[in-house]
Amino acid sequence: DKGWDIVRIWSTDWFDNPSLQTTRLLEKLELLLRKPALDRSEYTIVTEAAQPAGTTETAQPASEASDVETPAPDAPPAPEVRGEEPSVQPKADAGLQEKSSLTEAECFEALRQFRDHVVGNEMVDWEPHRSILREAMIETFVRQRFMDPDEWFEKVPGYLRQGTNPVEKGRYLDRICEIVSRLADHSSGTAEADFSLA
Repeated sequence: DKGWDIVRIWSTDWFDNPSLQTTRLLEKLELLLRKPALDRSEYTIVTEAAQPAGTTETAQPASEASDVETPAPDAPPAPEVRGEEPSVQPKADAGLQEKSSLTEAECFEALRQFRDHVVGNEMVDWEPHRSILREAMIETFVRQRFMDPDEWFEKVPGYLRQGTNPVEKGRYLDRICEIVSRLADHSSGTAEADFSLA
C-alpha cells in the first residue's frame, strides 16, 4: 500500500447523473478523511547528495589519524600542510580544466567534479535533487552526446527538464556542453588505436 486511494468516475455515469456521482465522491472523501493519517516516520527524507566514488578519502594509519583534526561540516576547509596533498587537488580539477579529449568514464567523472566543486559551491540553497548535474542528467548528457545548448529540448526528456533548476541551466549549460564536447566521439578509431597498442 503506497497510500493511494483511487476513485474512478466513468464519464458516462457522470453524464447520466452528475449529482449522484458528486454525492458518491463526497462520501468517499469523507471516509478517507476519517481514516487515520499515515505515519510520516515510515518515510526517509534524504537532504544530502551521496559522495561520488572518486572523492572518498583513503584510510590512514592509526598513528596519523589521531594527529589530524576533522573540521566541522559547516567550516571552510583548512589549507593542507602535508607535501603530498597539494598535488592531489590539481588532479581533481584537471578534468575540468584540460582541453584534451575524454573517455566516457572520464566525462562522467568530470561532470561529477564540476557539480561537486563548482555548482554545489556557487549555488545558494543548492538542491542536489533538482541540480542540472544530478546523476540522471549526467547520464543523459553523456549518452546523448549533448554538446550544444540549443539541443536542450531535443535531447533532454521533458520529465528531466521539468525537474531541473532553471537558474543552474542558465548559468552552467554552456560549460557542461564544453565538457561533453571533449568526449572522444571517434569511438571506433580510438578503440582500434587503443586495442593495437595494448
